[in-house]
Parts: sequence; C-alpha cells; structure tokens
Amino acid sequence: MKKNFLNNARLHAWGMMLMVGIALGACQKAALSSQSADYQYLDTRIKLIYQGTVQTSQAKVRLRLRRDSLLWASITGAVGVEGFRALVKVDSVFVIDRLNKDYKQASLDTLSQLLKTTIDFSVLQALLLGDLPQTTYAAAGKPAPSGDNLIQWELNGVTIRNFLHPRHGKLEKLEIDNPSRSQKMTVQYQQYQRKNGHWFPGKVLISAQYLHSETGEAEQMEITLVYAKTEVSNTPLQFPFTVPSKYRE
Repeated sequence: MKKNFLNNARLHAWGMMLMVGIALGACQKAALSSQSADYQYLDTRIKLIYQGTVQTSQAKVRLRLRRDSLLWASITGAVGVEGFRALVKVDSVFVIDRLNKDYKQASLDTLSQLLKTTIDFSVLQALLLGDLPQTTYAAAGKPAPSGDNLIQWELNGVTIRNFLHPRHGKLEKLEIDNPSRSQKMTVQYQQYQRKNGHWFPGKVLISAQYLHSETGEAEQMEITLVYAKTEVSNTPLQFPFTVPSKYRE
C-alpha cells in the first residue's frame, strides 16, 4: 500500500510540474505575477484526483500560502497518513518524503533546467488562485485583447488563450497549445465563491496531452482539484516543516 501511494504521489507531483512546464514554456522570458490582493495568508484543503493513461488515484492536500513568498503543502493518502510535506519559497523547493524517509531540496532554477523553461513562484500562485498571469514583454510585445472576455498571446509558435469570467475578471479557462512539442493543456476554473471580498475557484479541472519523454508515445492526464474550507486573512499562519534527524538527503 505504501509503495502504491508513493508511486501515485510522485505521479501527481510530476504531472503538476509537467503542466506548469507546458504553460511556462510558452512564456519563458515573460515576467509573470498574479493579481493584487489585500490579504496575506490563505489556508485551504484540496481533494486531488489524478487520472493518467493507465491509472487513477487520489490524495488529500492541506495547502497554505503566504502571498508572494511561501507555499506549504501536506499530502496524505486515502487512509489519512501523510506521505509528503513540501515547502516552496521564492527561489527553492523542499520536500520531506515520509514513506522513503528522505528529504530533498532544489532551487527553482534546477526545476527550470529540468523542464527547460522558467519556473516562477508567482506563476504557481496565479495558477492555484485562478489569477490572470500579468505580463511585461520586453521582446515579444504586449498581449492584445481578442474579445470581451478573451486575451490571446502568440509567442514563438505557442498559442495562449485566457478566457476571463465576465463577472469578476478572474480566469474561467486557460488554454495552451504548443504544436512543436505536441503539447496541449486546458485549465478550467469552476464554482467560484466569494471569500472576504475575494473570488476563489472551488474546482479546477486540468487536462494535458503530451509525448512521453522516453518512448515518444502520446499520453494524456487529467487532474481535478476540489477546494474546501478556503480562508484568507492577514493573521499569520504556521508553516511547520521540520526534517527528522534520521532522514537522508
């Protein structure tokens, strides 16, 4: 059971990294940041459902955020045992693997090199909150509105479509089409709810099609994120992250 959960959790992590890589690969030289807000802390629980080409699995995620600086997550399996704890800072990622009793850390630059794109904390934050990535393009130019609720970018052969919700202007759907790498990604933000004057998605549906890095065969994956008990405030939260002394790195 532990081995199966470990494999599934790793698939979740790599799946999310792949999808972020697809999105960021289209905007490698862009400076991205999420919309401004007057709260500093967010606390939420997420039910994560992963469906790949050959298997389906689930996990529960407790997610905490200190805006623009810190992202903390505790990932547990169906039986309620924590398998992973992660801490993402502006320039680094730290992961405790309780099932293998080890600990890993890496810079965001290392992940950028692995995915051959640019990983930015603000992009992860924006994708989780349904914010429109704001861009300042020095070389590629500025994105132009393509309709009342659509902003579309064409960058280096990659098409990025941002569909905005007509009521509050946050993302309703994000589409990334990168034909040169045979990659497509769609992120749909649903069931928005208003919390302390701010809109947050209650459900996020992510689907991606891509080529396997080793076999070159076409694969696809779907990830569903169901948010519950989302709270925001300016009251500081705790981000517990202590590595057991016996864990190897």
